[in-house]
Amino acid sequence: MKERSFAAVVRGWFLDHLGWKVFTGVLAVLAWAWIQGGRVVPSSAWVNVEYVLPEGLVLTQKPTYRIRVTVSGTQNLTRDLRRGDLSVSVDLADLGPGVQTVDFVDASITGLDPGLSIVALKPNSLQVELEPQAERPVRLQASVVGEAADGFRLAKVTLEPEEVTVVGPTSVVEKLDKVMTRALVIDGLSQDTEREISLDLPSPLRLKESGTIRANLRIQAVNSTRTFTDVPVVCRDPGWRPVQDNVSVVLEGPVLELSALEVDALTVMVVLPGDLERAALSVGVAQAPEARLEIVHPGGDTLQLATLEPAKIDVEPIAQ
Repeated sequence: MKERSFAAVVRGWFLDHLGWKVFTGVLAVLAWAWIQGGRVVPSSAWVNVEYVLPEGLVLTQKPTYRIRVTVSGTQNLTRDLRRGDLSVSVDLADLGPGVQTVDFVDASITGLDPGLSIVALKPNSLQVELEPQAERPVRLQASVVGEAADGFRLAKVTLEPEEVTVVGPTSVVEKLDKVMTRALVIDGLSQDTEREISLDLPSPLRLKESGTIRANLRIQAVNSTRTFTDVPVVCRDPGWRPVQDNVSVVLEGPVLELSALEVDALTVMVVLPGDLERAALSVGVAQAPEARLEIVHPGGDTLQLATLEPAKIDVEPIAQ
């Protein structure tokens, strides 16, 4: 007999009776999967808790809305456990006011496969307190955080509506005199703004009626004063001249506009009527319409004269 080479022997291990070897391999995999699927293993998932309350009574504190269940069962069943929507209903409808104990041990968990056994519940019980329900209107108060943009300030916050009706346990409702909004951040604001906001409502209170709550933020420019010295004085009528060449002016208005104003951009102008007797006189700011002083500057109407030193300017006619 001719002796086979080593390579031929190895090749024969893989290729001889190939179909049979593939069949037995697939069969082994299926058998392993079946055994694993039937193996008993533990698993856990969250269970939503729903409460059925007596008419006219409410819980005094926010209750537990989820408990953790640990079960035991075949791997095929536990694999799908976390995909399900598990829930348990706590019926308190026949109970009265006071502290009550809720026991989850004998509760029926909706959505749990009957083939699974409950090993543990966490918590397996809890205490709740029932109290008569009350309602009352309370005012809203804005909670403002931050600072407006440089040169601006928050002048006023108006809430719409100004009050809401809250519903909840009598002991909590009776002590409540206001409800705060959640933080209104005004950092960087430089103009009026309207926002939709939510409330920081204490647990377990709720609003009697749902609706949108809006905050109107009124932003104003910060006003200040600035003194300008050596401001030139001129007469609009070329037939007149000022006795004082320069005066001191104090302007009042928005900080940003004041700081942007150049000193040489200001002029004090003396305005005289055309039929005025040609004789020396003193002119003040508030003498219009006969004779008056005007502060000429490139700013808007928001910049106003605060003081003038001297308060009046002497003018005289120019000899013809």
